Amino acid sequence: MAYTVDEIEGAHATARYPQRASDSGVGLREIIDTLRRRWRIIAITTLIVMALAALFILISPTLYTASTQLLMDPRDRRILGTEVVATTAGSDPTLVESQLRIITSDAVLGRVVGALRLDRDPEFVSSSDRDESVAMRQARAVIALRKRVTVTRAERTYVVDVKATARKPERAKAIADAVANAYLEDQAEANRMMTRRASEALTSRLSQLRATLRAAENKAQAYRKAHDLVLAQGALISEKQLSDLNSRLVQARVRAEDAQARYDEIKGSAGSGGVNEVLGSSVITSLRAQLADIIRKEAELSSTLGDKHPALVEVRAQRANIQRLIAQETGRITESAAAELAVARQNEAAIQREFNELTGQSQSDNASLIELRDLERDVQVSRRLYEAFLNRAKQTAEQEQLATPGARVLAPAAIPLSASYPPAFLVLLIGFFVGGGLGSTIALASEQIEDTVRSPEELRALTRVDVFSALDEPRRWRAAGLPRNALAVRALRNALRAEDEKSVMVVSTKDNEGGAATALDLAMAAAVSGERVLAVDVDLHGRALSKIAGPASKRGIYEVVHNKMPLREAVQLDAKSGLALLTVSSASIGLNKPLTRDQLGGLLVAANGDYDFIVLSGAAVLDDPDVIGLGALADTVALVAQVGVTRRDEVATAVRLLKPLRQKVKGAVLSASAEAASQNG
Repeated sequence: MAYTVDEIEGAHATARYPQRASDSGVGLREIIDTLRRRWRIIAITTLIVMALAALFILISPTLYTASTQLLMDPRDRRILGTEVVATTAGSDPTLVESQLRIITSDAVLGRVVGALRLDRDPEFVSSSDRDESVAMRQARAVIALRKRVTVTRAERTYVVDVKATARKPERAKAIADAVANAYLEDQAEANRMMTRRASEALTSRLSQLRATLRAAENKAQAYRKAHDLVLAQGALISEKQLSDLNSRLVQARVRAEDAQARYDEIKGSAGSGGVNEVLGSSVITSLRAQLADIIRKEAELSSTLGDKHPALVEVRAQRANIQRLIAQETGRITESAAAELAVARQNEAAIQREFNELTGQSQSDNASLIELRDLERDVQVSRRLYEAFLNRAKQTAEQEQLATPGARVLAPAAIPLSASYPPAFLVLLIGFFVGGGLGSTIALASEQIEDTVRSPEELRALTRVDVFSALDEPRRWRAAGLPRNALAVRALRNALRAEDEKSVMVVSTKDNEGGAATALDLAMAAAVSGERVLAVDVDLHGRALSKIAGPASKRGIYEVVHNKMPLREAVQLDAKSGLALLTVSSASIGLNKPLTRDQLGGLLVAANGDYDFIVLSGAAVLDDPDVIGLGALADTVALVAQVGVTRRDEVATAVRLLKPLRQKVKGAVLSASAEAASQNG
């Protein structure tokens, strides 16, 4: 693949290529690769965080948690039916939640502090605070206790869990039970206090109602006395008298009418002889019977005796006497009826006069009675209200002794068998994940901060040539003892062989980035394949290849280019692979004479006939830009970058400097650093 750098324009190349390297964004694969490369950072960070978590577990005080359960009974359990406060928490969930706040209130926790003497417990009050006042110590103990007590409600139930934490399991149980008992006592006391206040308020109101009732009664009595209104069974005496007179008047009129009718009937029937039927007198009846017997006897005697017969005369004398007696009795009855009629009329007239007088007085009393009724209604209302308050006050006073809380202990606390704090497994698990996350973050951040080439894709985006990478070499290559970049250099050699390139110059961006090692590996790979290969160190200043292969004492490239020694005598042969090496001799070290293009050209001409493939190990592009002039003599140029070492901007600068050789740059090698090599095994 030919190298094209048409888009590289002077100084802008440095900024343009890194941007293109990240245009596609950071994918999941790049993130995974980054984490794999920097696994040591992640592992060390995770170990540090877990060590801190373990230290936290060791230095944290061991705490135990005991739990007791309360049941908020929603049923209305009124004992008398007239309680001031219902002894229940109610069915409203909001009221139950309010009870949770009451359990952790100062009133309840203060009872616990007093009952268990927590204000003298060093777990709740530090030794430096023991010299303070009792109130201050209790306040500090309440604050500390609130941090140790948690109250929760089971979902959709009226069961409340009260949990207490302490350093000793027995102490935790005692605190949990004390909190539950203190809450029940506080609720009972609150009910008693509210009942007592209601009783006091009712008693205070009773005195006012009593005074109001007395004032209303006095006002009604004064009005009754001022208007001379006397009542009997809720009614005026005058009204009762008037009613009685009316009844008597009616009776008197009836009697007068009866007497008048009797008198008229007696007078009308006096001559007809029917007085006895009208009057019903037993005397007249008896006389009438005697008269009938005498008349019958007279009739019998008249038929047999003469008119002058003594028996007949005597009978007639008896008849006359009886008739006289009947007439006398009839007159007496008539006179009696007339007298009775007169008396009835007089009695009727007297009652009528008395009734008329009393009627006038009653009309005056009725006008006053209207106002009196209003006053009496006020008295009745005041009396009923007073009696109602009096009964309520007595009931409330008795209910104060019956006040009970609306909850009960469902299950007392048990002694905890295991510590609840610190949660060792949870802390270590959190430490593991936090350490892993922090280490991953540091690894990814360091990757961005270093801005080095990390993948073949990045190097390909920067150089726009084929990239041969040594990052993914199989482990069996290491086991076979092959060079670290064997896969990359073999792929590069195959690419050069396909294009029939005879000489190649291998350059790196900077010193110590694997250029000489890659050149040696490339030459070795070609030599192992059966080719005649010459590896030449043309970096006379850095002598990287010579340092790797070991310089000869008296023969080397200086001796060849200055015609002091023929090429065949100056090279060193590797007996195993047959590779020929032309390094910088130890005798020429320190001369610092640069290699010219003519000298290198003559060397290549001399070597073309004897070798099939020539590998030139050049200097770093950024350290010795003159290597570009020497690279023009080679058939192709390969750029070497080291993963995790070579910076992106350095690669971009090297590409810009290699612009004159753009047709010769056929590939780039991303060599593995020592870290990458260790990661790959």
